[in-house]
Amino acid sequence: MNRIPLIQFSFIFFGCSLMAFSQEGEWGVYSEEELSLETVPFEPEAKVVSLYEAGRTGLIWNEETYQIMGMYTESHYRYKVLDDNVGGFGTIVIPYYHAGDWNIERILELEAQVSFLENGARKTYPLKKEDIKQIDFGDGYGEYRIIFPKVFKGSILEYRYIKADRMYYTLKGWVFQGEYPKLRSKFTFEVPDFLQYQLIVPPGRVKASMSHSAKKDRFSWDLKDLRSFPLEPYISSPMDYLERIEGFLAVDATRSPATLYSTWQRLGDQIMELKEFGSYKKSVSYKNLGLKEDLFLAESKEAIAKRIYRYISENFTLEPSLFAYPSKSLSELLRSKKGNHLDIHLLLIAALRSYEIHAEPVLVNELHPLKRSFLIPSPNIDQFSSSLVKMKVDNKITYLDATDSTLPFGLLPLRKLVEKGFLLSEASSELIELTYDFDSKTELEISLELDSIGNLAFRERLKLTDLKVLALRDALAVNRDDEAPGDLDPYNVSFEDHFKDGRFIVSSYHLPIKEMDESVILLDPFTFSSFAVNPFLEQSRVYPLEFGFPIRETMNFVVELPEGYTLDEYPESISLRSDSGDMAFVFDVRFEKETLKIATDIQIQVKESISRGRYGEIRNFFQIVSEKLSEPVVVIRETAR
Repeated sequence: MNRIPLIQFSFIFFGCSLMAFSQEGEWGVYSEEELSLETVPFEPEAKVVSLYEAGRTGLIWNEETYQIMGMYTESHYRYKVLDDNVGGFGTIVIPYYHAGDWNIERILELEAQVSFLENGARKTYPLKKEDIKQIDFGDGYGEYRIIFPKVFKGSILEYRYIKADRMYYTLKGWVFQGEYPKLRSKFTFEVPDFLQYQLIVPPGRVKASMSHSAKKDRFSWDLKDLRSFPLEPYISSPMDYLERIEGFLAVDATRSPATLYSTWQRLGDQIMELKEFGSYKKSVSYKNLGLKEDLFLAESKEAIAKRIYRYISENFTLEPSLFAYPSKSLSELLRSKKGNHLDIHLLLIAALRSYEIHAEPVLVNELHPLKRSFLIPSPNIDQFSSSLVKMKVDNKITYLDATDSTLPFGLLPLRKLVEKGFLLSEASSELIELTYDFDSKTELEISLELDSIGNLAFRERLKLTDLKVLALRDALAVNRDDEAPGDLDPYNVSFEDHFKDGRFIVSSYHLPIKEMDESVILLDPFTFSSFAVNPFLEQSRVYPLEFGFPIRETMNFVVELPEGYTLDEYPESISLRSDSGDMAFVFDVRFEKETLKIATDIQIQVKESISRGRYGEIRNFFQIVSEKLSEPVVVIRETAR
């Protein structure tokens, strides 16, 4: 890729400016309706409302040479606070990806102000440099953080900026829905007539509001009275359901052929014809990897593949990349031991090839809350952000991801559990269905014992397998600063990490039992369960449910009371199955020889999304589950201590 001079890229907008852009929603000028608004008619419970927002995207190009240098988007947002209690609202985050010296994205002309009421008079405070923080997260990622002061009832928060983007093959477009209701949301896309973009327009009011010029070089959308997007549990990619517009470049008349990717096979051929890709077509032996002896020999091809996979995943470091292309040649990768996802996976394929193990690369789009999960059926390389390796041994297909040294052989991260991928093959490059079979379980064994001062305590042993380990790891990464209540802290904690070789982890620990009464103790051993509280509390649901992967959760509680304690009450058994048979719950209670045993088993065998038409059934199912898991075992302490 030829680098565009930074000054040229940043400031050539050929007449566009925020001043001209903001004429309709004039900066800092508020209508009587905006000033007097106290509630949103179509969403009266809202505490914040978007009064107005508008975006305009266009191409940065040289009118003499027709050279495309990038894309820009001008954005203007205006919110009003309708309640004094609005939580964390008032800090606005604008992310960007600069990729170091590449300057892929830049934020320009950022300004913000707040209009607020003070002693009955409206005042305006333009935000200063110290109110806008720029944060660099490393690996090319950063964000601007606007910290608005004076955020209370009646305040109007306004900000605008330009994002310049060197990536113009994909139109990132506009999201009309958001966390808060919107009175009006507008978007305009302007494109020179020698380029054609394939627009992805959802049915409904987004499509109905679309208009375009006679030359189809200007497209506009104008939507009003948009309800906020409901934050419902078990949605992996909200972008699948948001009202939005996006697209990708399909025709460039300055090139030959003008159509960029006519078929999936042609797209695959273009990738495989790259010089860097071609360097990986020869086999890579252990000597090429710098080893003095063959460490990969084993009794079977699968065992060989496991050793090669482990060596490459542990000795080659992933570098961030926006592209679904190899970033360097085989020799460069072997020398630096660093590369993007496709570099590392092409190396893995070349190493497997030297042992006559068949493998091919598969491009995928990673799951992300801010990206859609499904693929566009038209050939478009920019919708892929990562890759996998499809390996076939003894007619068994296994998908591999060698970019994470902590992943065991054959297990994929949650963000890559997508339904389809783009297979790169000289025989037939095409979209393929991706199928997985992971043993993802939670197993919890619970018993009772007396602690060092004679109080009852839970002794627990927790085992997590496959995707449940990854789900826990992802959750801890997001909530690393969260702390458990001090009186419920586990103690005598031990941990066994068998994840890399056995695909499971085990932790043993003790938990104190909170005694509410001197003589009566309520035991609630199943609070660890993901469904001890019903996650589906709303009476209705707007969008389908997505569990992500099949779930199996078993818990066993054995009650053998020490002297001085007697069992007073305990729950009854129950067995439950969903109408469709894809979910089951068993709560088995047995009391034999002064020992109480409670065994629970929750199974959710759902791989695809569940339609909202089943929401009532799902809600009732988990209501029964949560109520049963919350029923206490009542113990009486007979003697005073």
